[in-house]
Amino acid sequence: MVKSSFKKASKKHPERIEISVELTPDYQKDYEIIPFHKDEAANQAEIADFMAKYITKPFNYLENMVGVELNFNKIFYEPEKLREVADILAEIDALDGELKELEAGLVL
Repeated sequence: MVKSSFKKASKKHPERIEISVELTPDYQKDYEIIPFHKDEAANQAEIADFMAKYITKPFNYLENMVGVELNFNKIFYEPEKLREVADILAEIDALDGELKELEAGLVL
């Protein structure tokens, strides 16, 4: 943190701007996605292993919140059922025939 203050002239010093710098640790709230284990000891061991392997900067645990991410697209995914190519081509031919009939009905 950098602070500055304007000091008025005195008998000993002229007017001036004093700047002071204070170094403080910068803790940013961050999160990591770590595999979850139902066993508390195994879960804590997994978290410690992950932090030792991937986190190189000094850190503190600001909030000891443990959450579980549920990705519903992965859990409940049902692939969309696609129509057969032959059915799509037949529908296109039918629409093309209807367009030709409408064009024939137009008198320009």
